[in-house]
Amino acid sequence: MLLQLLGNIILLLSLLWLVRWLSLSGFVRVYGKGHKPLTFLGSRVDSLVYVPHFLLGLNSQINTIAAFTLNKVKFKPRREILQGADGGDFALDWFEDERITLTDSSPIVFLCHGINGGSGEPFVQHFALRALREKHYRPVCYIYRGCAGAKITTPRTYNGGATEDIHIAMKEIAKRFPQAPIALVGFSMGGNQLAKYLGEFKSSHKQIVPPKHVVDHDSLPESVVCGVMTGCPFDYVVTSQTCIPEQNKQIGMNCKTYFNKNEEMIKSHRFYETYKQIEHPTTDDFYHYIASDVFGYPSLRDMYADTSAALFVAGIDIPTLFITSGNDPVSTQNAVPFREISHNEHTALLQTPSGGHLGQFKALSTKKKFDEDLMFEYVEWYVAPEKRLSNKAGKV
Repeated sequence: MLLQLLGNIILLLSLLWLVRWLSLSGFVRVYGKGHKPLTFLGSRVDSLVYVPHFLLGLNSQINTIAAFTLNKVKFKPRREILQGADGGDFALDWFEDERITLTDSSPIVFLCHGINGGSGEPFVQHFALRALREKHYRPVCYIYRGCAGAKITTPRTYNGGATEDIHIAMKEIAKRFPQAPIALVGFSMGGNQLAKYLGEFKSSHKQIVPPKHVVDHDSLPESVVCGVMTGCPFDYVVTSQTCIPEQNKQIGMNCKTYFNKNEEMIKSHRFYETYKQIEHPTTDDFYHYIASDVFGYPSLRDMYADTSAALFVAGIDIPTLFITSGNDPVSTQNAVPFREISHNEHTALLQTPSGGHLGQFKALSTKKKFDEDLMFEYVEWYVAPEKRLSNKAGKV
């Protein structure tokens, strides 16, 4: 009798698990059909199916935590320090392997990490090392001021849409490797920064605090051929309102750590003492008292609005692909600019039914990710067309 009851319980739990798993699976929603960024999919554009990991995929929070904790690799890139327009330092981390020989024309993948992250984030390292070792691309990760062991040398910190340093880095890389195509690859906040960067050159939106390259009417380097972003927040006003307390607390703690590591230079900030006295500061506290003021924004809301990529999507004029999940706790449905993406022939979006934030692991693997494989296929389409044509010819 007891064994029968136990068997019935197991059967019931299995059925509940199966129903839940199937409910989070399904076809990938496509926005921008017929647009340039979706060319790489060919006839598959209407038949992409996402099946989440059989355990991690059952909950968006578990998906998200797994993305930031699994697959950590202890690879130390070569760090290079560059200077911003105000004389402050920022860093570039170059992924290199002495066993792999690259040429001056080897494709470059320019990576942007997440909030308070760096080149050590699992998804950044995994993508960069695959790019280097499997594809023989030249990966380089842009490090925001004061992040990942880099120290700030002027009072300026960073925010989720600061693009001046990105442009300086982009021009320097294009100058060093004029024959190499460059693909921009952004994760989470890094996706927002790169999307804003690509769109602000021709955007009709007038920024409250425009970056120097926009003021100077500078242009995007011609060697930048495409962009792909996964987990892009798009709208900081919306995400700040929908961020769950646990996430706000964790990111707030990370911001406090950032503050402590760079405190000596931050002491000159107007609201330094106010922020320091907050025992458990939130993400909004950091950006309100530290980041928004130093960039010259009248208020936190002004900074959130002015730095949100959603306002600049219409200005993007090179192929740019966005990948999100339907239950992303960061890139929420209300934040995604579906209309703007669908109306710009240079942009497109693929949205999986589930996957949390950056956690679109495949059904039976914690090492392979659905979005990452698509990103590689997409990047290769633009930076290595000779491979694409060769593969196509081989299939005929």
